[in-house]
Parts: sequence; C-alpha cells; structure tokens
Amino acid sequence: MILPHSTNKFLSNGLKLFLIFSLSSCQSANLVSQPLNENKEIEIKTNNFPKIEEDEENISPPKAKVIPEKKYYNDELYIDNYSWLRDKTNPDSINYLAQENKYADNILRKSSDIQLDMFREMVDRISIEKTSLPEKIGEYYYYQKNLENKQYPLYCRKKNNLENREEIILDLNEISLGKNISTPGDFKISPDNRYLAFSIDKDGNELYTIYMKDLATGQILNTEIQNTYGNIEWTNDSKYIYYSILDQSLRPYKIYKHKINRSTVSDILIYHETDPSFSLNVSKTDSQAFILINSESINASEIRYLGAKDTSTKFKVFQNRKQGIKYYIQHNGGKFYILTNSNAKTYKLMSVNVLEQYRDVSWEEVIKVNPNQTFNSFQMLKNNLVIYFRENGLSKIKVFNLRNNKSYSIDFNEPSYSLKPINISDYNSDNLIFSYSSFLTPSTTYQYNLNKKTQKIIKEDSIRRFNPNNYQTEKINVISKDGKKIPVSLIYKKDLVRTGDTPLLLNSYGAYGESNDPKFENDKISLIDRGYIYGIAHIRGGGELGINWYEDGKLLNKKNSINDLEDCVEALIYKGYTDRNKISLTAKGAGALSVAALVNKRPELFNSIILEDPFLDILNTMNDKSLPLTVDEYNEWGNPNISRFYSYIKSYSPYDNITDKSYPNIMITSGINNAVVGIWESAKYIAKIRNFQKTNNVILKSYTDAGHKGKIGDYDYLNRKSLEYSFLMTNNNYK
Repeated sequence: MILPHSTNKFLSNGLKLFLIFSLSSCQSANLVSQPLNENKEIEIKTNNFPKIEEDEENISPPKAKVIPEKKYYNDELYIDNYSWLRDKTNPDSINYLAQENKYADNILRKSSDIQLDMFREMVDRISIEKTSLPEKIGEYYYYQKNLENKQYPLYCRKKNNLENREEIILDLNEISLGKNISTPGDFKISPDNRYLAFSIDKDGNELYTIYMKDLATGQILNTEIQNTYGNIEWTNDSKYIYYSILDQSLRPYKIYKHKINRSTVSDILIYHETDPSFSLNVSKTDSQAFILINSESINASEIRYLGAKDTSTKFKVFQNRKQGIKYYIQHNGGKFYILTNSNAKTYKLMSVNVLEQYRDVSWEEVIKVNPNQTFNSFQMLKNNLVIYFRENGLSKIKVFNLRNNKSYSIDFNEPSYSLKPINISDYNSDNLIFSYSSFLTPSTTYQYNLNKKTQKIIKEDSIRRFNPNNYQTEKINVISKDGKKIPVSLIYKKDLVRTGDTPLLLNSYGAYGESNDPKFENDKISLIDRGYIYGIAHIRGGGELGINWYEDGKLLNKKNSINDLEDCVEALIYKGYTDRNKISLTAKGAGALSVAALVNKRPELFNSIILEDPFLDILNTMNDKSLPLTVDEYNEWGNPNISRFYSYIKSYSPYDNITDKSYPNIMITSGINNAVVGIWESAKYIAKIRNFQKTNNVILKSYTDAGHKGKIGDYDYLNRKSLEYSFLMTNNNYK
C-alpha cells in the first residue's frame, strides 16, 4: 500500500515520521520514526495476518467457534470451549486474531484524530536526539545515542577523553535490516576493549542470539550462538564468554563457556540445572574478581563462583540451596559479603573471609536485620557497601563505610518516587551513581560522593513544554476491609476542581514483590492535560511496603490484591476524585490478573479497562508444565495439582469467572510472540466475553512482531499509548 506524501501535513517541528500500519487493512495510525525525503511516497508496512475482505464501515464483532475440550484437573471435569485458540499454527486461530485486529482497527479509527494529536504531543515533548551516560571501561568511554530519523540507538565509544573522535561500534538500525528488533539483551565489552559481545531477540519470543564483533577490524564474527537467555559475561583475559541456553520451556538451564574465534561445537558445558523450578544467569562481582553462576527460584537460591582470571572450569558452590533461603553475594578484598534472608525475613548483611565461607562460625553480621526495613539489593565499592532498601513504602539508600564501620542513609524529599541503581563501572571510586524519578521529576542521574556526602546531577532527561508547577501530586491511604493502609499515589492538574465526575485512570500491579513506584511518564502528561487524574494503587502482592506486603498478596492470600484494588476504587469514588462512570483501570502482565478478576466481580464500577499482555487464564496455564516458568510459579500462585490451591485459583481466575454480565469497555493489546503470557490467554478471554454479550466495546489488538517486553523503537511505546488513551477518552465522551 502506498500513501501520498501529503499525509505529513499534521506533523510539527519538522519531525519526519511515516505511518506504519501494524496489521493488514488497518486504518488507525501507528507512528514510528523513519527518514522521509522530499517527493518520496511513504511505504506502509504490514504484518503477516491474512487479508480480510469486508466492508470496513460495517464490521461486526468476531465470534470464536465453540469447540469443547474435556480436561481433568484434580479428578474434576473441566471443559474449555476455546482451548483451540492456543495453537498458533492453526489457520483458524490466526484467522480469528486477524478478524479481531480488523475489528479493533475499525473501532480505533473513530478516534484517529485524538490518536494523532496525542502522539504528536508526546513526541514533541521529548528530545529527539539523546545520549546515555558514558561508562568508562579501560581506556574508552562507552555510550549509546538516539538520533532523529533513527528508530533504534547507536552504540559508540571515545578513547581517553569525551572530546576525542567518536567511533560507532554498533548501529542497531543496520542490524535490524528493516525488521523490528523486539528487545536487546546484554551489551558487553571485553576487558581489553577488543571485542563486543551482544545479544538480540528479534521476534519478542525470549530467544536471544549472541553475536560478537571484533572492534579492531570492525567485522562481525561468523559465530552466532542461538537459543540463549541473552546473558553474557567475559573472563578477565578477554578470551572467553559465559552464556546460558534455554530448554523447551524457555528456562535458562545450562551455562556454557565459549572461546572467541572458535566454533560453538567446542563450547564447554559448565553447569546444568536439573530442577525445573530454578533458572540460571551468569554475572560478575562488582570487584570484577569473580564470575558467578546464579541459580534461583522464587523461594530459594544457590551461587557458584570462580575467579574471573581462573582458566579452569571448576566452579565452587558458595552455599547449598535450602527451601525458603535466598542469598546474594559480592566480593571485597579478602571477604565475601552476603545479603540473605536466613533467620532474617527482611534480610540482613553478613561477611566471611573468602577461604572460610563453609564455616558458619566465621560469618559476621555487618548490618543486622531491621523488621521495619526490607533490604532489596546491594552494591560493592572498594571503600563502601551500598544497600537499597524499602521503609514506609519508599525506596532508600544506606551506605556502610568499610573503613570505619559507620553507616548513614541518603534521603529524598518527595513523598513518593522511583529509585534505580546504576551498575558499578569503577569499583575503586568513592562516587555512587543512581537514577531518580517521580511523577514530577523526569529521570535524573545523580553522582553522590560517599566521602563528602554531596550529590550533583550528571544527566537528566530533557522534557520540553513541561512545567511541574502546573501539576499536583499526593499520596493517600485507603483503609482496606481488613484494616490495612493501602497507599495510592495520584497526579492531576493543579487547577483541578474535585467535582466527583473527573475521569481517572488507575494503575496497579501487586505481584512477585515488585514495587510499582511513581515515575515520570511523558505519555501520562498528555492524558492529565486533558483533565484526567492518574493514579497507582500499591496493592498487596507488590513490594512497596516490604516482604510482608508481598506475602499477603500471594498464594492463598491472592484475593487480598483483588480486594485491595476494589477498596481503592470505592475510596476514590467516595472521596470525590471520580465517579463509577468515569474511572478506568489499566495493568500489564500479572498485574492484569487482579484487574480482570475485579471486573468479573464488580463490572458496574468501571468505564473502561486497558490490559497489556495480560495474565488471564491462570488455571489452565498453571496446569501446563510445558509452558515457561510454570513450575517455579507454583511458589507465587500455588500448585493447582493440590486441591486447596486448585479451588482457590479457580475461584478468582479471570477467564474462568466470566459470567453473563454487562462488562465495561475493554481494550487488550498483546504480542503474538509473547513467550511469558501466551496470546491465547487474551484471545480466549475476549472470545468468552463475546459469548455472553455482543458488544462494540471489547477489542483485542495483536502485534505479530512483539513479545512480552514489547519493542524498543523510540516511538513504538508512545504509539501504543496514543491508541489506548484515544480508546479511553472516546468512551468517556471526550470532545
């Protein structure tokens, strides 16, 4: 399909874009950055769904065939009418998804003006050209930069000084060869600065290919290592890399050692993890002295270590795995430092001499357990140990000086924010680098001097036409039905008058102990400027309030997450922030489970629901050991082969509790190649709802070139958000 150049008329500030249709016969605009020459027509790319000939102005909601499949779970007959949608090789399944896309595009076309306005606004707010913080490795400074008219970043370096000549060492735009790159994996420079090892997942299916480039000659080596986790570590002599490969369920289960410029046939198997609940990754201590093989499940961990200069393959086990015990290690001088939950539910910090770690009596407590603080991770510098922890719902930093054994905390002023560690690149430095963001603060990188206790900004995202003084943030506590205080973070225009009918979009996650902290999001500003309130409900199952908050929302406590979300919605309505006809929910992955479960329970509460790659078919997924992560996920959701877990999961599973009710407007987006949450979960969910109600407010938008992590193109995310928000505003009668 060819589109005339005149389409460029809606673009501002000279930004050169072209329209890209994500599906055949799609008419809603999906925008990405590409060069656009004068007098050149714009090619519209399409995905590989079959073309459907139908009157685009009169498309009925698709209705999936009902093909009952009998299953037996815990000696109970279970009938699944849409199990056939799981087979992505079945032409009927592909055709159904194509029909859903055709229908979704028809619905979204009605709000195309809003889509284009919002996308233009979002793009106009960000800096087109940007450069990452340089990282010094040996004699070189390494960084990546994004350029106007380029969809993907360039990786560069300069020798000795940032004022010197720039060398482009990798251009993902060339690597992509016109295809979407779903997700980059590791980007690792050899210690001698001669080689680059990098990994790319081109399809979004979590299968990474490792490539190597000789930076002296500029040649990509012939060796390609496929079916990997994307994880890479160099030995200190720059002759070998360690990497992990995947089993049939996409679990990283073997670690190999590969010699540069040799065939992969000679690669050496280092470790094979046979327990299906454990996954592997390889890393290096901040001191760069040891290679670590980390074997970890949700409830336990085990680490093997070897000197990074050691030419042997004989890794030693640091401490044997024990159910319920997790630990992480770093190295400094003659000691290992250990962050562990052994006899310390919220974790403690221990140390032991390198040669004595097998003698428990030799372990010393460095920072003892504090029940009010949950230690999440730690970093090691030569003179200081840095712990990232949570207290009273906030991320904080504790510094322990190894020379005088004194500690102090780094404090932040805002009531809620997001804090992210930056990898240690200079172990000998006394400067700590971390990233900070909040609803009102674009991502800002700080350098904190651990001796002087002073900090300075070394990089901050440039956001145009944004004045934080125009907005108001607040954090409220909602009292749950069982007496817990559930934090809710909110942002809205400062001149907003609380009339009780303001549209509100509420986000939540509440799983795996992950914290959903407020951060600056460019796309949300466009929504808020149009009169919306945006909020995050920090429900149980997340890690915002520590380990107990997480455990109160998992396994047989999972309904607490759902009930917390319900209590937050009712409180926001009661307090006059919004109305049940104006409130919408959004979530991604496992977070979507709580949202969809609540919608089954109280569909009348909501205007619209936006779900991204949602986990909706939990009962069937957790009964299928062939799927990625399932066995380890027993520790999060419960093993449905055990009666009490089966009954409990079935009682809230979104797919299994759809009934003949009037559902709110629902938009689901998902990647065809999603290996973490199968596209069929979304398809089955939509199909089952349609079986009860024929409606024009339930749509499924599938992307054939994306997986669970989405795509990395500069404008892909903003494009997706403009579609979602136009759907929201149209259903809220936005003019």
